[in-house]
Amino acid sequence: MDLQEFWFVLIAVLWGGYFLLEGFDFGVGMLLPFLPRDERERGQMFQTIGPVWDGNEVWLVVAGGATFAAFPAWYATMFSGFYLALLLILVFLIVRVVSFEWREKGDDAHWRAVWLWANAIGSTGIALIWGIGLSSLLHGVPIDSDGDYSGNLVDLFTGYTVFAGIAFVLLFAFHGTTYLTLRTTGELCERVQKAGRRLAIPTVVAGAAFLVWTVAVAVIAAPRRRETMRMTDRPATVRFLVRDIGTLQVEMMQTDLGGCLVTTPEQTVLDLAHLPNLGDMEVEALAAIHALVPRCDQQMLAQIAATQRLGRALERVRKMAA
Repeated sequence: MDLQEFWFVLIAVLWGGYFLLEGFDFGVGMLLPFLPRDERERGQMFQTIGPVWDGNEVWLVVAGGATFAAFPAWYATMFSGFYLALLLILVFLIVRVVSFEWREKGDDAHWRAVWLWANAIGSTGIALIWGIGLSSLLHGVPIDSDGDYSGNLVDLFTGYTVFAGIAFVLLFAFHGTTYLTLRTTGELCERVQKAGRRLAIPTVVAGAAFLVWTVAVAVIAAPRRRETMRMTDRPATVRFLVRDIGTLQVEMMQTDLGGCLVTTPEQTVLDLAHLPNLGDMEVEALAAIHALVPRCDQQMLAQIAATQRLGRALERVRKMAA
């Protein structure tokens, strides 16, 4: 394991710790309007998370700091691109934090009900936005050639990411019931257990569906995408093809974006001759072939054509060079 892999695993552990420990806090907050029957039970639910919720937030701070330290480019792109989403999370966090303190500032039933619902809405909103934001990283977001996010807040909302947000809400609510069964007694504990049984099946179904959809998005669909990427800093487009890079003739080159593998002149000529109409730029492809042929090694051309079964492309190249 190299240093990058170590930091990636460490960051995953930190995020996992945050959702494991803060998840039950959010879950308890979501359940506040529905499970307690009187002010004593509502106070009991608040007390179960009152001593620990602020300590659990440390995991989020450390995860963000570790991301900045180990992967500054990732941090910059994600935190600037998800600025509005993270701002919403911050607003929900502030509302939730304030609800703990201000609820105790008055004994009026209406006053306390307002801050109880503020905690519930804040907890639900945080879970929903975290699910949408993190699943967007798996689904993919528009990034330009400078590594900057080129979309907007609406681009984060797709069928997959919204479903992920709902799955997060269900999972945290179920997590909250599990935690409350350990911290409450009497009739409140019985109602919590009943709520947990009701939430179990929807949570399992949503979680399983999310995992299946994630595999479809990240493993099956992603390598087969053909969407054209338009460059924002120059009049150019990038088209993606599924290739077996193990058979390609490539060489390492340094570009503005860092080191990358670039096909050799021989490989490029054969690719252009094989698919000259790709991108509706046949004239430009033929011009590129004419410019690159003098730089090609004829034996290497023949070898690549034989290995990759590009005999017809090789014939076109030779006709153009004649």
